Amino acid sequence: PIDYTIDNKVFLRGTVEKRNYYYVDVEYRYNKYISMNLFYSHTDIINYNHNLPAYNENWFEEYEDGTYINYEDYYNREIAPDKTYQVYSNNTFVLKLNLVMKNYFKDIF
Repeated sequence: PIDYTIDNKVFLRGTVEKRNYYYVDVEYRYNKYISMNLFYSHTDIINYNHNLPAYNENWFEEYEDGTYINYEDYYNREIAPDKTYQVYSNNTFVLKLNLVMKNYFKDIF
């Protein structure tokens, strides 16, 4: 359209999601029959549910009235201060002891 403007369009604003994943995996083998595994992981997912506050339904009228310079000014003054990220954290710890038993009992049973 001839009168098309992009003043009220917002695209890719804010942190959508950020993942931090750390892990350690250690194996100790005493001999061929006994070994041990140790695993630890820590996961952080920042803004895991994409918590972006919505625009007020009459924000564009306030923009046209001159209250805000542009939609970024509205975002910085109204939305950004109230915006809170939700963080999902998970810790996992696994300890495995592996024993290999020879078949000493084959003659008994």
